[in-house]
This record gives sequence, C-alpha cells and structure tokens, in this order.
Amino acid sequence: ALEALVDDRSALDQALKGTSLVFTSPPPPIEETPERQKFKQRMERLRLQQEETKYVRLTNNLQKEVQDDITAKSMTYAASVGLNMIVAPLSFGCFMYFFAGGIFDYFLGEEFSSRTIGGTDIKRVIVGVVSGVVMLFIEMTLFVIRTHEVEAHAVKKKKKKKPVQPFGVYSKKGDRQAMPVDPRKPSLFKSKGD
Repeated sequence: ALEALVDDRSALDQALKGTSLVFTSPPPPIEETPERQKFKQRMERLRLQQEETKYVRLTNNLQKEVQDDITAKSMTYAASVGLNMIVAPLSFGCFMYFFAGGIFDYFLGEEFSSRTIGGTDIKRVIVGVVSGVVMLFIEMTLFVIRTHEVEAHAVKKKKKKKPVQPFGVYSKKGDRQAMPVDPRKPSLFKSKGD
C-alpha cells in the first residue's frame, strides 16, 4: 500500500512538471452609463436606509430608561405635594388657633370667651379648623395651577424637540437626504423638492 502511494506521488510530480501557470487578463472596465450611476446611487440610499433601520431597532429601548427617570421625579414631586397638603393646613390651623384667642380677647373682651370645663375655647378651635380647611383649598388650587404649568411646559418641550435621525437629514417635506462624506462635495442624493 505504501509503494502504491509513492508511485502515485511520482506520477503527480511528473504531471506537475509538465504544466505552467496561466493568468487571465482582468476584465475590461464597465462603462458608467447614466442608468448604472442611478442604480449605484439607489443601492447606496437603500443600504443607508437599511443601516438606519437596524440602528433604530438596536437603540429603541434606550428611551425607556429616560421614562424611568421621569417616573421617579414625578413620584418625588407627588410625595412632596402630598406632604405639603397635610402639613400646611395643620400648621396654619394651629397658628390660627393660638392667634384667634388673642384677637377674640382684644376685640370682644374676656366675657365673650366660651371656655369648656377643660379650659378649651370652642371659638378658637372652630377658627383653627376652618382656617386649616381654607389653607387646604388654597394648597389644592396651587397644586392644580402648578400641574397645569408643568404639563404645558412638557408639551411645549416635546413639540420643540426634533427627532434624532442617525443616518441622514430630513427636509421639511419629509424627504430623506443622505449626508455627504466630504462636506465640500455636493450630496449624492437630493430630495424630490430640490
């Protein structure tokens, strides 16, 4: 079996010695006809569109992280407003409770006070509760005004923000223009309106 392999090798060597390498000439260059140029431009535009589609698909989940940040900010804002709606009426009611005693005594005199057996003046308590409720309504009104202004600002900001297009520039008509590689050279692609 080894002798047969050696004989085959010597036959192969004999066959290779009698041959030579032949190189073919390169094909003639293809003439650039206007149709061929348009075809190349169209292929380049389609390739750019395909790359842009792939890029948008890859990066479409990045906007969700911004939404999480907005959610955290809105929760913090809601918690601060809720706490303010609780603390402001209570503190203003307590202030008015103590302040109302001096006003009643000054304008109406000591005989007008209506103290209970425990020494609590009912009129002062009523003034404190009513002033706390009034402060609650004021806080709710301010909350509605602030919320409306924040929403109006967000809508205005959203309208002002232009969409980011990673692989091209979009004209006002919505037609896509490819960005030239060299800014000194004119663009290969023009929009329909240009």
